Amino acid sequence: LAITRVHEARLLRSACETIARQVYFASNASALDATSLEIIEDAVREVRRGACNVSRVSIVGHTDTVGAAARNIELSLDRAEVVRDALVTRGIDAALIAAEGASEERPLHQTADNVAEPINRFVEIVIEAPTAETP
Repeated sequence: LAITRVHEARLLRSACETIARQVYFASNASALDATSLEIIEDAVREVRRGACNVSRVSIVGHTDTVGAAARNIELSLDRAEVVRDALVTRGIDAALIAAEGASEERPLHQTADNVAEPINRFVEIVIEAPTAETP
């Protein structure tokens, strides 16, 4: 029975799946820290894993609600571009990557305006692999 469970776990792990990772940032910043770099390295390993052909890597930058809306749009895109550049530097094909800034429009935690919410200062990396339904 234990051997069967290990075998089942391996089958599940090798299946194609969409994987998401979040990289968090300090207030009004787009610099990557050591923890962020570890998460990016993990994303690179997932893309290179080889069990599936990755079809796309989506990168979306986010901000909290502190500051001017125009600055938050710029900052969210800066964050997305920093993560994109880190992936490309580590050998991920730039043609696979789409980066955008969502500003404060899609927070993880809804807040009032001008609330410093660390959980909303992030970039989401979504690694998409083809499913059985997509060619």
